[in-house]
Amino acid sequence: MAAGPGGRPAVEVYDRGTIVDVMIAQSFAPRILGGARAAVLARRTCAIAWGALTVASAETSVAFVRGKLRPQPALVEVIRVEDWFWIALADGRYRSVTVTQHGMLDQCRIRATRRPGPMRLDQVRCASTRSVEPEP
Repeated sequence: MAAGPGGRPAVEVYDRGTIVDVMIAQSFAPRILGGARAAVLARRTCAIAWGALTVASAETSVAFVRGKLRPQPALVEVIRVEDWFWIALADGRYRSVTVTQHGMLDQCRIRATRRPGPMRLDQVRCASTRSVEPEP
C-alpha cells in the first residue's frame, strides 16, 4: 500500500520495473476493474486483473473469458489486498475479463504488452506495507 493524495491507500502495478497502473482508494465511485493484462509468471502465460473494492466486505467475482464465437468464462479466486483492492490471476490466454461486485458489473479486453515478447509481471507494490511478488 502506498499513500495517495490525502493519505488514502494506493496500489501500484509494475511490469519489468515500469509502472503500468496506480489505483487510489476512493470512497465515491471506485473503479471496480482497474485493468487487465497478459503476463508471464513462472514461465507460464496467464492473465492478471486488478481493481478496487467498493466496500471492505464486498463479494467480488472475476471471470476471465476466452473464445470469440463460444465464450468460455473461467471463474477465478480473488486475492484481496488489504480492505481496498483485489487482484486475480488465471492460467492461459484470455480475451477479456468481467468483474461483478456489490451489484455492479465492469468488463474490459485483456491488454497485451507493447514490448516484444510477453509481458512479465514483476510485482504489485503496496508500498506503505509490503510488496507482493510472484513466486518463481
